[in-house]
Amino acid sequence: MEITNRRLLQFCRWLLILVCFSGGGFLLLGGKSKGFGILLLLIGLWFVLDNPLDNFENSRTLSNLDPGSREGFEEDASQVEPVLIKPGDTLDLHLFSPKEVPSLLDEFLHLSQNADIRRVNIIHGKGTGALRLRVRNLLARDSRVVTFYDAPTKSGGWGATLAELKPPQEGEDDEPSG
Repeated sequence: MEITNRRLLQFCRWLLILVCFSGGGFLLLGGKSKGFGILLLLIGLWFVLDNPLDNFENSRTLSNLDPGSREGFEEDASQVEPVLIKPGDTLDLHLFSPKEVPSLLDEFLHLSQNADIRRVNIIHGKGTGALRLRVRNLLARDSRVVTFYDAPTKSGGWGATLAELKPPQEGEDDEPSG
């Protein structure tokens, strides 16, 4: 059954290539819809150079394997050692929802303080100012924060907040405060 499906998909691919090249050439040389003709030629060229069926079949092959036969493809999650990545000094909140901000900020401050990063840059954007206010309220209540202020213009201006952190205290636990 797999061979029949592959042959059918390969036939469809070649049919699309034929349609794209002949239709694109006709439209381009016929003087009608030159832009659409170029687009069809480019699509045909894409089908020739990059076979999208290869990616499709590779993803299907791995997902159809039973867990016992995937040994060569992926490691068991319980056997993988975690990779520790040291935090940077910047947290960009643009990609997160507002309800995630308190836990993200808490974890970020915890990791930064433990990595002995004393000044962090929190990018909240300019927008309406609601996220800026929320970030600053959270920073004002956090005991790890010494002070916070607008970032310099070259670092985001009022679209980012710089916060200075206390050094980590001896005997502090390795868990965020939140």
